[in-house]
Amino acid sequence: MGIFENILDKCSNSKIIAEGGQKKVLCASHPDYGQVVIKYGDYRYMTSLERIQREVDLLREIDSDYYPKNFEFLIDTKRRQFIIIEEFVDGKELSLVKDRFSRDEDILVFLNRLLCALNVLWERRVVHRDLKPANILITSLNEPRIVDLGIARELDKTSLTATLAASGPHTPIYAAPEQIENKKTMIDIRTDFFLIGLLMLELVNGFHPFDPTYVGNQNSIIENILNGIYVKPTSGHNEKLIGFIEKSLQLKPYKRFRSLKSILNYLEMEC
Repeated sequence: MGIFENILDKCSNSKIIAEGGQKKVLCASHPDYGQVVIKYGDYRYMTSLERIQREVDLLREIDSDYYPKNFEFLIDTKRRQFIIIEEFVDGKELSLVKDRFSRDEDILVFLNRLLCALNVLWERRVVHRDLKPANILITSLNEPRIVDLGIARELDKTSLTATLAASGPHTPIYAAPEQIENKKTMIDIRTDFFLIGLLMLELVNGFHPFDPTYVGNQNSIIENILNGIYVKPTSGHNEKLIGFIEKSLQLKPYKRFRSLKSILNYLEMEC
């Protein structure tokens, strides 16, 4: 019996909630931890295992309600399998509750909370790199919970991405230009700023701002991101919110906000 079967045998009410590639994600009731999320899969390369290990170590280091707690991390080296047991986050993906953020005032409150949540990573010199609706769960109180640190970049550690790779780790339609083009030396906190700007504009517009269906061209979303072509919001929106979005979506990182402090000062917010 493998490690997955051993763990699953202890649990009840298990069901698959996501599946893709070499990994499955289940929700289950654990006798010691209560409601949990179980991530199980295979790894082919040691770099893949190292990336998983870094995610687990980071979650164990973080003590914040904005992130799920890690309970267990097990490896079967013979079968080249791993299993992660995490705290279950009671929330819905951002894309499923975006109607809660239909007003600029609500978007700004959410933006403030999201910035504070991500500062838990940034103050450790960690860039999330995968900020998309599926990785931001919203509680009943509209608080964000950040999940899946699988491709987070710890700036003080050696990169696990090959320098000559055509592109770096990213979700294609939620990625900054420097991620898509694997410009590793440009990856820093401003990469996350781009992704946050994209998400905020998606809430303002009600659709992905780089989607060619709305842009009105024949490009792919990736091509529009690389060329800075997106649907700007209509007039009448909060000037500070729009100013934040437009500066965050600059193609060149040096043209974006330099730090969280500069964003908070601009938006007149606090963490």
